[in-house]
Amino acid sequence: MTISKIKIDHKKIFLKVLIFIFIFSLVSGPFIPDLIISVSSLFFIYFMIKKKLFSNIFDNEVVSFLILFYIYIFFNSFISHNILISLKSAIPFVRFIFFALLVSYIFQKKDYKIFTLYTFVSLYSLIFIDCIFQVIYGFNVLGYPLDINRVSGIFGDELILGSFVSRTYGIFIFLLFSISPKNRIILFFYVTSICLIMVILSAERTALAIYLIIIFFTFLYLSFKNKFLIIIILSISILAGFSINENSYKRIIDHTYHQVTENDNINFFSFRHQLHFITAFEIFKENVFLGAGIKSFRNLCGETKYIKKIEKIIDNQESNKFIAPYDGIYNLNNDDGYSLISLSFKSDTNIPLNPKKSVKKKKINKSKNYFKSFIDNGDKFSKGDLLFIFYEYKNGCNTHPHSFFMQFLSELGVVGTLFFIIIYFRISAYLFKQVFLTSIKNTDYFVMVIFFATLFPLLPSGNFFNNYLSILTFLPLGLLNLWKSKH
Repeated sequence: MTISKIKIDHKKIFLKVLIFIFIFSLVSGPFIPDLIISVSSLFFIYFMIKKKLFSNIFDNEVVSFLILFYIYIFFNSFISHNILISLKSAIPFVRFIFFALLVSYIFQKKDYKIFTLYTFVSLYSLIFIDCIFQVIYGFNVLGYPLDINRVSGIFGDELILGSFVSRTYGIFIFLLFSISPKNRIILFFYVTSICLIMVILSAERTALAIYLIIIFFTFLYLSFKNKFLIIIILSISILAGFSINENSYKRIIDHTYHQVTENDNINFFSFRHQLHFITAFEIFKENVFLGAGIKSFRNLCGETKYIKKIEKIIDNQESNKFIAPYDGIYNLNNDDGYSLISLSFKSDTNIPLNPKKSVKKKKINKSKNYFKSFIDNGDKFSKGDLLFIFYEYKNGCNTHPHSFFMQFLSELGVVGTLFFIIIYFRISAYLFKQVFLTSIKNTDYFVMVIFFATLFPLLPSGNFFNNYLSILTFLPLGLLNLWKSKH
């Protein structure tokens, strides 16, 4: 056959190039993938209108539920504490629904699933090589330096290597077992091992938890022989990850233990996280039914009424109180937005001090740190006097509460949170049925596992309405067949 007689499917080539660019652009940050999502969603809306497909999507329970959620956040934004900021996030949110529909429409053809699978395998392999290069040489192939505690690889200053890997690993698992290529077991062990090593090297604890949840449910799907092998592979990968970067162990194990037991209490993640949650709950109490509006937490958390509540909690923590170990003189110097405390002791200054209870010198950032002094500059103090209270953060403020559930409560109220509860309950019920009441036969099981892990309410999380996180959260939705009436 001559070249001139070979039929070239330009549409198929275009779609594969687009898939390749999109997947690889995910490591570049939010701009390029979000641009692809926005433009392709608009074109797909035009395609749906032209092919008269709009009526089909409302027959699907999942799509109908998401459209109802979109309608809610759209109208909810008009009663937000900051209407413009809420609308800015709410209006374009619909693009994720149409992009999921587009992915689902494309993936009706197995060829695109196969191409996507091997694209992810290639991307994981390149990222893994880059991470090892960064660990060995102190910088990656693009020149990004190695963080002392965490490997970031191609993501540079954005320490989201683990988040990206853990949130996309489930997509790989779904594609692998739904396509079921001849080399699926080899691919499964290979990708599972390098992904676990990368998550450990990133030292992202939430990412590791998400990964382990997904691998646990995948373990239940495997045959007995492969279950035995995966235990060996995981054990080797864990040892390898902690051996390559010892600081990962310190952050994942030691630092986590320190945060959970901070202030001689058992904390929910950490004392800092609890301040976020308490602030979010206080906002919720004043906006019970409809919430304060999308992205309102960052604007409301700094209000005096919420700060005073947090300050009382900080004041009551013994580990935040600095007690004079000896008699001395209190010096407080102010300079360029900082306060420098120096304590002059009358007794031997070489005697070791308890860092939890006292300091000789401490630099305080007035805009960031919480600081309350109980004596004046130049005053003398006696051993045992409470000199000041210090905490690393001034209040429970941040851009978001670091919990999807608390974010829904504070920003969308009871009504909005019902959407979260209903979808998570349905996912949990589906998995319970698959695992305990029937055998796991449908590969949609893995999609449900992805959402069970990434939306897990007892894990810290990012901002649900953050562009990049929304991309990674909603991308697996397209793996479902959204073009059939029941799911």
